[in-house]
Amino acid sequence: MPKVRPGLPVLLLLCGTIAVVCILYARNWLPHGREIVTPETVVIRQEVFLCGDCRTVYYGPAPSALLGLGTAALAQKYPASQGWVVVSGLPGELRIIRHVQDLCPRHRAVRHLGLCRDHLAVYAGPLGVSGKLLRVEKIHISALSPAQQEKLRLAAEFDKQPPEIRAMLRRDLEFPDEATMLAVLENLDELQD
Repeated sequence: MPKVRPGLPVLLLLCGTIAVVCILYARNWLPHGREIVTPETVVIRQEVFLCGDCRTVYYGPAPSALLGLGTAALAQKYPASQGWVVVSGLPGELRIIRHVQDLCPRHRAVRHLGLCRDHLAVYAGPLGVSGKLLRVEKIHISALSPAQQEKLRLAAEFDKQPPEIRAMLRRDLEFPDEATMLAVLENLDELQD
């Protein structure tokens, strides 16, 4: 029977450990679990707008300015205080998301009717988005029909409405552009006269 020396299992265990460390290092994992951006890293840069729409600005290999950066350096380069979110899947993928405090190009022209201090008001963007108040009309809520008043009250809590009510409110209170909305407002003015 061959004689096994007591130092051989220890040596094999040590060699195995060194091999694992080399493999992890070759896959661009730094010691202590830190990850870095490599030339093989796929970078996805996106913008998320107030309306919830998302636009991919960049999809491809890591730009040279990001190579070698770890998660801490990326957090400094893209600070959360300025609307950035860094989602690390390093070394394979890096997603950089910027929250834009505006509507997307598709929804910028959209207008919807709502209430402001018991008067009919015009807001930018689709219903359900806390759009910018554009103007308050001279039409008091009491001058509107009970059905119109109810729709405006429901629209004030749009996110709490069931899908069928949301669809009805979008159909009646949301407009693709300023011109369409102005035509509806003219009809309301005529009804009041």
